[in-house]
Parts: sequence; structure tokens; C-alpha cells
Amino acid sequence: YRNSIRSKTLIRNALLSLMQEKEFEKITVTDIVSKADINRGTFYAHFASPSEVLAKIQHDFFSGVESLFRGVNPEDLIRNPYPILEQVNHYISQDIEFYRLLLSVSDITKLTEKYSRGLSIFLSDESLLKKVKNPREYKIAIYFVVSGVLSLYLDALENFGDVELEELPHTLATIVKNVVGPCFK
Repeated sequence: YRNSIRSKTLIRNALLSLMQEKEFEKITVTDIVSKADINRGTFYAHFASPSEVLAKIQHDFFSGVESLFRGVNPEDLIRNPYPILEQVNHYISQDIEFYRLLLSVSDITKLTEKYSRGLSIFLSDESLLKKVKNPREYKIAIYFVVSGVLSLYLDALENFGDVELEELPHTLATIVKNVVGPCFK
């Protein structure tokens, strides 16, 4: 079990390192096993291709963030988003350089769209829709807020603009409350 985790970590890091050196499409299994200093059998015991490694890396990142929302009441999240945003910050901060590298070498647009839609659906729960003045307006506000929050986190990770990761929980919590709060009856 420990060796499996170690091997997957070596493979993950080797792929990300190689992606800084050349285009993803040109990276071979041979490149990865050479960089990770493992044999091909070890690679194939865990992955079928470099594409599968990248997909797993991206999936793990978003699954980790998504797991923070499990057991959270959607209404509580909207009315007081600060605690969950602080948890997201903590999760990212644990391996921030890795996540920055991941964003710099891969296109995660489709994954962010998928998770943006999923979170928007979660926050548009039927029980919540009964508590808002205009369900259509509420859904639009939710999609706007979720897309904006994701975009700002990505900008902070990519060091784009003047966005600091540390300031996001407080600032975004205020924005969420101001945009979505007025939708409630």
C-alpha cells in the first residue's frame, strides 16, 4: 500500500515536471518512468497512459475540494460561506506549489465547468428554491457567484492580477451574501 502511494506520487510528479519541459502530447510512458526512476511495469500497474495520469491528477484536486462540501447544508453555505471558503483555502495551501504547477501545465477548463455546474445544482436545492423570491433569479445569482468564486481561486493560484489567496474567504463570503442574500424571502 505504501509503495503504491509512493509510486503514484513519483509518477504524478514526473509527469508534471515533464509538462514544464515539453508539450503534453509528446510525453511518453518511457519519459515518465525514466524521470520517476521506476520500471514500466510499475507505471502500468497504476495507469494505462500519460493521459490517464493527468486525468487522475485533475480529478484528485477537484475531488478533494468537493469533499469539503459533503455534509454541508446548502442554505448554511449560502448564508455563511466563510467557513467552507476558509477550508478550501486550507486545502489548497497544504500543497499550493503543486496546484500552481498543475494549473500552469494543464487546461482544466472542462473540469472547472463540470464542478461549477455541480456546485450550482447543489446550491439550487428544491428546499432552497421554496425560500427565495424568484427561483430563476436565484439560480442565475448562484451560477454567477459559483463561477466567480472558482475564477478568483484559479486567478489566485496562477498569481494573476492582484488576487491573494489569503484574502479570498472573507472577501468572497461578503460578496456571496450581498449577491445571493437579497434573493431570499
